[in-house]
Amino acid sequence: MVKISSRQALIYSSVVFLFSFFLSYFFSGENFSGAGFIFSIFLTIFIDNKYSTIVAAGSAAIAIVFISALHSALFFSMESFSVNVFFILIIVLTAIISLYLKHLLRHMQFDKTHMTSLFENATEGIILTGSTGKIILVNPAAGRVFGYEEEELIGKKIEALIPERFLKNHDQYRTRFYQQPQNRQMGIGLDLFAKKKDGSEFPVEISLSYYREDDEAFVIAFVVDITARKRNEMNAIRHQLELEKLSADMRLLNSELELKVEERTHVLQEALSKLEKSQRELSEALDKEKQLNEIKSRSIFPSPQIKSALP
Repeated sequence: MVKISSRQALIYSSVVFLFSFFLSYFFSGENFSGAGFIFSIFLTIFIDNKYSTIVAAGSAAIAIVFISALHSALFFSMESFSVNVFFILIIVLTAIISLYLKHLLRHMQFDKTHMTSLFENATEGIILTGSTGKIILVNPAAGRVFGYEEEELIGKKIEALIPERFLKNHDQYRTRFYQQPQNRQMGIGLDLFAKKKDGSEFPVEISLSYYREDDEAFVIAFVVDITARKRNEMNAIRHQLELEKLSADMRLLNSELELKVEERTHVLQEALSKLEKSQRELSEALDKEKQLNEIKSRSIFPSPQIKSALP
């Protein structure tokens, strides 16, 4: 498709307008010059200035009136007047259509610019494939993810990005998907892997969507490299296992400490029991010794009644 810049459109429109003006001036009896004015107005659709269409239409109408007035001084007919009025109405209608088309074109360019920006600046890889599984379009993020230049991936089969151990039934899966396409996220609950240019594998998360054009299905794959996420998950699992082991060791240590505390408590209780028993025995021994001393005292020092009875 040939693209016309705003500057080129301005030049073409001006040339066509001037050429039509001279034709109308020198060949007043011919009506084909009016088509040139209309064409010059249509060319303003590609000019960025929003007033260019109005200026072109106004210039064309003025040129027709000017040439008509110039020639009517020599010859005037109702037929030529009607033709000029008709051309002016056509020019007004052309200007309205051109303004509407310019509005649509501007919105299309706006949408295209944003879509291109979205496609080019997306942080996740985007791959477009046709019904045969060949890659049609990739964005820069996809090239970075797989280690390819964007041009290297164009025309390759999508299987070039899949590890060999998963290639056995992939053709059947792809054919089945194209027969019954649906937007879905692949690998829910599964570990998916892709292959880089150097042959290394890495974990990915893939979402698929599709659209149809001219009875052909096209599939858009959104690819996210989740290597860092998987690494974090593995680190989290490892830390969880370490915490569980540490918790188990702590529980075991607490159990051992509790057992030792119970043993020490039991020993202490036994020691206290023995000490109490020893205290009781000592107290009993002291009481017996005290009684014995009292008996001895009575034997050595008899009471006064006993003394009086002695001669």
